Amino acid sequence: EQTAQDNQRSAIAVSFPQLDPLYKVKVFNPYPSFRPTCGHIWPRGFPLDHVQGQGAANWTLAASSLARPPAIQQFLADEDPDVDAIFRLTRQLPCSFEGLPHELPSTLAIPHNVFLPYNAQATSHLYEAFWGLLLPVTVHGRVSDIWRAYLTQKLLWDVGQVVAFTSPHVIHDRVAHDYLKDFQSEHDLYLKTTAMVSFLASWASDAPTLLERLEQLWAAFYSRGFVELGDLRLAQAWIRDLLVVGYDFPDLRLGKIMKVDAPQGVKARSEF
Repeated sequence: EQTAQDNQRSAIAVSFPQLDPLYKVKVFNPYPSFRPTCGHIWPRGFPLDHVQGQGAANWTLAASSLARPPAIQQFLADEDPDVDAIFRLTRQLPCSFEGLPHELPSTLAIPHNVFLPYNAQATSHLYEAFWGLLLPVTVHGRVSDIWRAYLTQKLLWDVGQVVAFTSPHVIHDRVAHDYLKDFQSEHDLYLKTTAMVSFLASWASDAPTLLERLEQLWAAFYSRGFVELGDLRLAQAWIRDLLVVGYDFPDLRLGKIMKVDAPQGVKARSEF
């Protein structure tokens, strides 16, 4: 029988950004929390209307712990981090991250109901999040992983899981790009991300299983023009293939939403 001491040993130490109750649109820019050397910076796919702040960055951080490792873990990259073409056309690189404040756990876990983009570069999906690996193919590659991130986050919360960011483990030596071509390729990110986040914040399903909700949300993405029909069919085939190979979809864990109520500097335990 597992004891309280065993549970404490298995806890995963993380830092949580503390929600501002006056901040209505729940999007979060994680980059400033990791103390970038280049000043203000934002990740590719972050809603442009929140780039200049509006409460989307530099939230107070508090130490906490999780009962399970975060199901999706994004590792930052030094020198040429993942930013959009607008940043590259208007700001100077290289840029590195010094990490979270030393008195806090080095992993930044994102609370439920807070959206942010994560990419397909140096990102780990644990088994519990394998269902969220599918990348859409009817949008440009500069858009594909960001659309996947927003869709997956919405459903990740339904299984009691979170996305986490950690300090850089890689140095990104990016091959030469034409930034104006990147800008054109990222067109959907600039013009549709805010609408996508607004839609996802209000989307709800009463389907009793994750796989049903996954298909429903891909269908909703198609009906609202975020992806084309080919991606809906691909998602349906993806779900069938996961079932065929015996993938065990996680159960819904509604009502298990984590909360971090401890003041700054006080460690609180968050159970799923």
